[in-house]
Amino acid sequence: MAKIDTLPGILPAETAALRAQAIYTDSDLWQAVGADYNQGIKTLADKAKIKPERLLELLKAQALRQGQSHSVAWPARNWLELVLLALLLLVAGLFGYARSTGVMKWLAAPLGWGQPGQANQVYAVQALPAYHRIVAQDLAEGVRPAQSGAMTDPAEALGRFTLQKVASGSPLLADSLSVPANPQSGEYVVISLPVTGQALALVSPGQPVSFILAPRQPGQDCHAAAPLEGIILAAPVGQDSAAIVVAMPSGQLPALRACLGFSDVVIAR
Repeated sequence: MAKIDTLPGILPAETAALRAQAIYTDSDLWQAVGADYNQGIKTLADKAKIKPERLLELLKAQALRQGQSHSVAWPARNWLELVLLALLLLVAGLFGYARSTGVMKWLAAPLGWGQPGQANQVYAVQALPAYHRIVAQDLAEGVRPAQSGAMTDPAEALGRFTLQKVASGSPLLADSLSVPANPQSGEYVVISLPVTGQALALVSPGQPVSFILAPRQPGQDCHAAAPLEGIILAAPVGQDSAAIVVAMPSGQLPALRACLGFSDVVIAR
């Protein structure tokens, strides 16, 4: 145990300030700091009117002196905590400096931190026509004015079809894109089909669809027993018979062409 006025480098004014807080020895000093070093030093600094950094210097100097004398006192056994505390105080000081000088805003700008109304979004790097299948070269991402429904992950937009034109630099909105095309189906083609059936009222653009080819005359066979699959890109509202725009795998085109002349296209679901 060492008297407070024998701490390495302590000034008379600092000795008097600590004694005014009933701190007469180095043990009293550590007891006043307590187990929560960061808060303890700040609290004692406020009471004694000594800067936290100065208190930390005094504690470190005393710990080094006791360590050199092979003491097993608390500071020597907890030098790592002292180093971590010094780092915490340094980081806190740098953070305060960054906030006061505007550096924090400069650092946060690219990520949208602390910017009200800003969010990371996926946007078109060039104008995209309607019914275009999106590829990676069409997209970029960055902080933009927040917009409801805007996509945030480029991977989620790949393989979808645009339901309308997208201007260059505009965010991609989920409700203006179709469901993703099946990557196992290969290339897709966009065609217009005359469709009949009350089920037309139940479908909406952007959703998957199945349709069958129904021959108009008995005995006619189009050899397309299985329903054809596609994605509706545009469909009139409130009609039982109309032309719709569909994206479908190109592998289904031969069956469609062979039967379309004498068959009706009926939506199955």
